[in-house]
Amino acid sequence: RIGAELPRGDELRHVLHRLAHLARPRSALRRALAGAVRRRRSRQPGTHARAPVGATVRRASGGGRPAAIAVFRGNLVGILVGLVVVAFRLVIEKIFKLVGFAYVMSHDQPYYLLLIILFYILTIFVVGKMIIAEPHTKGSGIPHVEAELKGILQLNWWSVLWRKFIGGSLSIASGLMLGREGPSIQLGAVTAKGIAKSLKASKMEERSLIASGAAA
Repeated sequence: RIGAELPRGDELRHVLHRLAHLARPRSALRRALAGAVRRRRSRQPGTHARAPVGATVRRASGGGRPAAIAVFRGNLVGILVGLVVVAFRLVIEKIFKLVGFAYVMSHDQPYYLLLIILFYILTIFVVGKMIIAEPHTKGSGIPHVEAELKGILQLNWWSVLWRKFIGGSLSIASGLMLGREGPSIQLGAVTAKGIAKSLKASKMEERSLIASGAAA
């Protein structure tokens, strides 16, 4: 009676196949299900199977050449921005030492005090003229860089670069309550923008280089 209830022939093979299928590991089931979904999508019109991640990256990078160019440009931005910012800080230190020396000497020789006053008048005049000619050189410069990256503002990189360098050096070295970090960030950003313009980079790459220059 029990033997009569057991499946025979093709039915037995079908049952064993289903049991073996259910006994497969979950990872194998997931792979089988993913393969079935891919095959079904490939048969549907207007759809394409997703390419592997590695193939997508290689296709986007053009076999590695554009990626190497991007790395080269990033390194170029880092080097040139470093040179500009280091020169900016060195000029500030030199002028600050001269102002400090004149202040110390003014205790015994009052005419040094007159030189300091003349230096401050010259600084006010020069910096005021630069801000009138290029309003984006005033302040720390960080909001201007953020607006540039968001596409709200388009800075004239050369106009901002040399005016910010000279005006920032005179203002900070004169002992005014200003920091070097903000101007250094803006100098790095506009230097990177100048490099991007010289290399005729795309808008997306230009933004990336500006952000790299600001962070350098």
